[in-house]
Amino acid sequence: MESLKPTRMTRRRFLAALGALVASALAGCVPQAPQKATVVSSEPSTAPREAASPAPKATTEATPAEAEAKAPATGTKPVVAVAKCEEYGPQRVEAVVRELVAQCGGLGGIVKSGSTVVIKPNMTAGGRTPTVDGLPTIDTYVTHPDVVRAIALLAREAGAKRIILVEGWGLDIWEANGYGEMIKELGAEPLNLDDPAPEADFQKVPIKEHFELATILLHKAIAEADAFISVPKMKCHASCGITLSIKNVFGCTPLPRYRERQGEQSRTTMHKGNWGERLPRILVDVVRARPIDFAVVDGISTIDQGEGPWMHGAAGTQIRTVRPSILMAGRNPVAVDAVGTAVMGFDATGSPYAPPFPSSLNHIALASQVGLGPNRLEEIEVRGVPISEAHFQFTSCPRMAEDVSARMHMAMIEAAKRGI
Repeated sequence: MESLKPTRMTRRRFLAALGALVASALAGCVPQAPQKATVVSSEPSTAPREAASPAPKATTEATPAEAEAKAPATGTKPVVAVAKCEEYGPQRVEAVVRELVAQCGGLGGIVKSGSTVVIKPNMTAGGRTPTVDGLPTIDTYVTHPDVVRAIALLAREAGAKRIILVEGWGLDIWEANGYGEMIKELGAEPLNLDDPAPEADFQKVPIKEHFELATILLHKAIAEADAFISVPKMKCHASCGITLSIKNVFGCTPLPRYRERQGEQSRTTMHKGNWGERLPRILVDVVRARPIDFAVVDGISTIDQGEGPWMHGAAGTQIRTVRPSILMAGRNPVAVDAVGTAVMGFDATGSPYAPPFPSSLNHIALASQVGLGPNRLEEIEVRGVPISEAHFQFTSCPRMAEDVSARMHMAMIEAAKRGI
């Protein structure tokens, strides 16, 4: 790896070399057959971002039909709202997210006056790794700040006193991934989850009925937040199959406290043993330690067949930027992830070790089995755009051998180090 210096290699050559490294760590990996997907051109657009279509105008009155659509569920089914959104843009995304939240019954009961609201976007590897096609990280594998801005603004309107944005990987990642302006606009507070500051240490949160971990270490800001909102990027994932609201919270666990030796850049204590079963169970443990109160899924623009560009070239994997043009929201994370999985063309009740969970247990099914929410579509009320119209077929990750998880993470970190 010492020869991979950005000053001597092009981005494509660097990623190709990285792909070869990761490929050597994979065994028995047969990629899924190519599926139709809208691939985004890397050519820059000459049109203004906001010019594609005007943002919907807010209305003060609703027709009876609209009022019914925005009302909370009358039965026991959790509501998941789905909408089409072709482009980013602060006003456009805000209008769509506002409608989604209204269809879910609003943030009442979740955000109270004076509340502290913690929002966790999906910033895999801190967005430090160069993208395959040169597009911005927020258009590929990192949650776009326009989506975070929209739900943060609604939380403010609902009475939130503090908005805290959380992720590991250091404090410099926020500005580097385009969050600087929105943080200033909303008076939000960025936080590094790998550092307990301003506290002396992380909090131990006990889990009465746990799978793998009897306690979870969390930053005090998350453990004591009045409301916790997960804002993932819609993606597939090499080791856990699907990245949506539940998988997103894995990054809440502090890296320095979940590695076996200082200097390791992976949560090696969580990846040891049979990680195909251990990691999905830990995901459920983390959600039980810190329940998700609301979720908004960024599926406007993302990547296909993996969680980041370091997967490109591994066992034939072709990471590519695609545009599902979807935003989703809901109060129940299991229901949100079940609908999101269906939108991606998969089944959230699917068997372990089969697409879209080729290398692991189905963590969405595990969460449902312990009572965190339904993963069957017939038990969920979908509002807005039907799943059949929102459908965008993703490509499942190839199967990964059980002994390579740590090496995959090391490849990711090495890519991040040499790509900046």
